[in-house]
Amino acid sequence: MESDPQAQAIRLLAWWDVPNNEMLDKYNDSLQIMTADWRNILQIDRHLYDGLVPWSVLQLPTAELPADDYRLALILYARESGSKVHRLDELSGEAAGIIPIAAFSIDAWTDLVC
Repeated sequence: MESDPQAQAIRLLAWWDVPNNEMLDKYNDSLQIMTADWRNILQIDRHLYDGLVPWSVLQLPTAELPADDYRLALILYARESGSKVHRLDELSGEAAGIIPIAAFSIDAWTDLVC
């Protein structure tokens, strides 16, 4: 993850690995900015098959966010039911429906701090 103060955004390189291509038609991913207490305040949802390669660069705007602490999280969910899929976080070894990726702060005087 990197911050871009000029664009007032954060950028993230996201990727996934699926055991079979049929899953690409059944699931969406959602990249979300959440408050420190896990309230969703901004998200980008995508169909996994929409011309995306297994990795892509995503940009989320931060210009409208007030000074505060935030979390960036990734969620995979079933397209038809909307239910979250528990996934394994390769770094922590934990399985959860919401995978925390990073924490960042927006300071009233210095903008984005990762």
